[in-house]
Amino acid sequence: MSPLPDRLVLGGRTGRERRSAVRSRLAMERELVFSAVIEERVYRSPDGRFSVVRATREDTAHEPSVVIVGELSDLGPGEAVRVRGRFERHVSYGLRFRVESFAPVTPHTEVGIARYLGSGLIPGVGAALAQRLVGRFGDKTLDVITKQSARL
Repeated sequence: MSPLPDRLVLGGRTGRERRSAVRSRLAMERELVFSAVIEERVYRSPDGRFSVVRATREDTAHEPSVVIVGELSDLGPGEAVRVRGRFERHVSYGLRFRVESFAPVTPHTEVGIARYLGSGLIPGVGAALAQRLVGRFGDKTLDVITKQSARL
């Protein structure tokens, strides 16, 4: 008679591995809401509705880089958004976040404002000018641009 194994393995997985897989599956089924900054557009459908973007999550408790997919219209690099949806695992492309809805978010930190202004969304404002503006006006830069443009 052979000795019993140190741990019981059923279906190719230990009990701990099965519990971990179940927790992971449940976490992916749960709806999440988080803020992120778009880093790059990886793909956009010809009709412009469906997009795949790479973004950086603003809550640092999780993996900072995330791939977001869904109907994202004209979101471009540097834009901050609040997204609602679920993580899914695609057979070919791996883990990604499927967006059900999103809303643009105005940046409030100096780093966010500089990234937003320097992203190319505003014609004539590049990274260098964005840094100078934020260096001079700080977190009030967007207010100065929109409400007190004479100060520029």
